[in-house]
Amino acid sequence: MERITCTAWGPPEGLAIETVDDPEPGPGEVAIAVEAAGVNFVDALFVAGTYQIKVPPPFTPGSELAGTVATVGEGVTGLAVGDRVLSSVGLGAYASRAVVPTASVATVPDALSTPAAAALVQSYCTAWFALTRRISVQPGERVLVLGAGGGVGLAAIDVARSLGAEVIAAASSADKLADATAMGAAATIAYDDEDLKVRARELAGGRLDVVVDPVGGDRTEPALRALGPGGRLLVIGFAAGDIPFLPA
Repeated sequence: MERITCTAWGPPEGLAIETVDDPEPGPGEVAIAVEAAGVNFVDALFVAGTYQIKVPPPFTPGSELAGTVATVGEGVTGLAVGDRVLSSVGLGAYASRAVVPTASVATVPDALSTPAAAALVQSYCTAWFALTRRISVQPGERVLVLGAGGGVGLAAIDVARSLGAEVIAAASSADKLADATAMGAAATIAYDDEDLKVRARELAGGRLDVVVDPVGGDRTEPALRALGPGGRLLVIGFAAGDIPFLPA
């Protein structure tokens, strides 16, 4: 099989393609013939060596994939050779074959394309867990999504709408805001052209219930201060590169 290997932390231009023997699944595992893999911000951080969990090279990056089951290990039930599947693997998706525990594998419905399935795992699982398990968004609430043009941001818009919330999307460019509108955001805010705190309050009618923040940096404080009484700040990540400092 072929795989992409990070031999030293740095830019993606330093990645190499290697040819190695196909891995074989052990008990409770399946080998997946990878047909598509997602490209996420976290993958670039792993390669650069700047993620909070540092993986020493060499390693194969890539955190999500989709393909078909090539072989199954001992004791595997519920999955068979030829099944279309997706998986969250943490590392190892950028390869033509990956061995994965069955607990990390789900079948892909016919209506979902393989590339879409590969791009679904990190963004939608993150957004769904965050909005349902961590913050419990309720029908009728007004939700501000920062970083609304990214994968997690767009997924958060979709999930929040499915939960019955009204979504305000904030992003850094017109193209990203157009994507957010297409995903179902009721209103948008351009970071660089508008006062985030003031505009969010206006659009929410003074009652902003939730801020979804995968960005951090200098976006967090004005978004936090836009919240109404009893509002909740949901921190998902720090794509801006800085953990915000919030004065009392």
